[in-house]
Amino acid sequence: MKKLLVLFLSVLLICLGNAMASETTTCPEGQHSYGELGWDADYHWYNCNKCGEKFEVTSHWAYCRDTTVCGLCGMPCNGSIVGHDWKNEIQHDEVAHWTECNDCGYRINEEKHGSSCKNPDVCGACGITYSGGEVIHQIDWNRTGYEGDQHWYLCALCDAPMNYDEHRATCDNPNACNVCGAPCSGELLHYFSFNDPLKYDENEHWYECQMCKEPVYPAEHTADCRNPGACSSCGAAYSGEVSHAFDDNSQKYDEENHWLECIYCHEKQNVFSHYNSCVDAEHCVACGAPYKGSEGGQHVGDSSKSGHNETHHWVGCAYCDGYAVYVEHFNTCGPNGNSTECVCGYPYSGFVKHFYKEGVCTRCGEAEPHEHSWTLVSTIDATCESAGVKEYKCACGETKRETYSSATGHDWVTTNQAATCQEAGYEKTACTRCGQFTQTEIPALFHNWKQSEKVAADCTKAGYIKYTCTNCGYFKKDVIPSVGHNFGEYKASGNGIHFAECQNGCGEKLEGACTYQETDAGKTCSVCEDVIAATPVPAQESTPAPAEDAGLPNAEPVIIEEAALESAAENVLPEKAVDVELIVEEQPELTPDNEEIQQALAEQPAALQELIITTVEENPEAVILNITLVVDEEKVEPKGTLRISLPAEKLQGMRLVYLTGDGMMVEIEFEIVDGKAIFETDVLGFFALIPV
Repeated sequence: MKKLLVLFLSVLLICLGNAMASETTTCPEGQHSYGELGWDADYHWYNCNKCGEKFEVTSHWAYCRDTTVCGLCGMPCNGSIVGHDWKNEIQHDEVAHWTECNDCGYRINEEKHGSSCKNPDVCGACGITYSGGEVIHQIDWNRTGYEGDQHWYLCALCDAPMNYDEHRATCDNPNACNVCGAPCSGELLHYFSFNDPLKYDENEHWYECQMCKEPVYPAEHTADCRNPGACSSCGAAYSGEVSHAFDDNSQKYDEENHWLECIYCHEKQNVFSHYNSCVDAEHCVACGAPYKGSEGGQHVGDSSKSGHNETHHWVGCAYCDGYAVYVEHFNTCGPNGNSTECVCGYPYSGFVKHFYKEGVCTRCGEAEPHEHSWTLVSTIDATCESAGVKEYKCACGETKRETYSSATGHDWVTTNQAATCQEAGYEKTACTRCGQFTQTEIPALFHNWKQSEKVAADCTKAGYIKYTCTNCGYFKKDVIPSVGHNFGEYKASGNGIHFAECQNGCGEKLEGACTYQETDAGKTCSVCEDVIAATPVPAQESTPAPAEDAGLPNAEPVIIEEAALESAAENVLPEKAVDVELIVEEQPELTPDNEEIQQALAEQPAALQELIITTVEENPEAVILNITLVVDEEKVEPKGTLRISLPAEKLQGMRLVYLTGDGMMVEIEFEIVDGKAIFETDVLGFFALIPV
């Protein structure tokens, strides 16, 4: 499009009578000729007098004295503050010194006071008298010391050790440190210059050591979107991913994501979903777009929530239980050239690394041990409060930063959140660029409770009283505990069973088997006082039943002797009682694949099934007996008391219980007589022999 526009202007000039008409070409990078300044709503640029191309395209910016007008083209803007009127004198307080703007008070180069070991009470930069600050030493490069895997230089004034570093040997003398001469091994230093031409193959480029020809600083090829077919560093052919360029207006977003848009090819890069912070759930921290998710986000540090343990130190979030900072301990160089404490104050004696800038450690003032050769490795854009910096790296591994643009300044926007009954509201002023904010809380209204419903409790269910807030409709319930059953006295219901009924009127009954004890009146239940009249003790042989009645007698008990467990049936009545059998069956093992026992259990009440299974699970050696009475091939219930004997060895070390249909156990007493275990019962069904 740009070439077509230039061609059109050339044709127009010819039509107007100009004699010059030449083919337009694009100037090489860096060789444009400055022409007229051009601009639009977001950018300004220069037009090249030779080729007509736009160059030095940048966003509008402003001086701090007038942030509404671009300082270059005069267009209205809300741009970055890049110009200040600095005071000639260094400003200071008791702790630090700095350079300050006459117009807005913005500070740069703010550093703590530092003095030399020769004059420790006077700051070497601003001349203020102070005490307790860092002391700068004068290194004697001709005197060194070493121990273990480290060496150091000595101060020319006070002999203090400083500039601790690990031993490093060079490729031409690989067994001795190139600083102190101590024996060492490990990674070697090589001889090369960043001005040397790069060597390369299909995948990487590198510098070549002038001594040993080994590759130094190998790196993969890279290219940017303006020339994607050639490596930006060495010019080798390239077909991989390319890098892009961005400026202050590259940040874009939609409802779900935000990204950076390349200023050259306009391709989207670094596309991420919006995310909020723990203090602003409604806006994305990165781009300020409205946030519709539910997740939490970044934390805001509160120094009062600082802490440490043996390995880490942290700063807690001011608004939640998270951490704004959680890092391992580290120490820095101090006045004596070494530190025994982490920056958090916890004792720490790890290796100390100095932070050199322009040849001097910014923390202890120690001079850099050699002349660095710097190479630009990264550029960090300016933020609202921090200036833009460029980071350089020397072949020795040290880095430095230089300020290339001032901080952009904040863009404040105020929002309000009304208070509710449950949550406080707020008035919040936040920066649209970086998310920094100030917030004033609006107290919560609190609920206005009024009783709206009441449900009474009964024997088994809890009730409640419901209260509803007249402001917001939110409600809460106070639980009324269930009253529980109030069972009355037990009453006999017949067949050896008694029950107690709940007096609260819910109809619930509590049933159980009667527990009889011998009394003068016969057998009396100790719970419900049900009485079974006494009957004469029968003889050893069964008394014949009346011929007209094939059932069991009502008055006299039936005596059953030696009913063995292995016997399928045994006649227990006189001859006149035809086909009367007492069947004592030992139930087979309770297993899921035993169809016989599963069918037998399926015919029983659910409570009895559960009791039998539980009894066997809890007592693996238990024996389940199923005792039935059959008269004329029909199973019947006894109408009197049966006296049953079993082999005594079967009950050795066992207790005998009756398993009721409602899932209860009733203890059965027995006595051992002549090798037989004898017991009496007026009910039949499932019994259990359980180890004592």
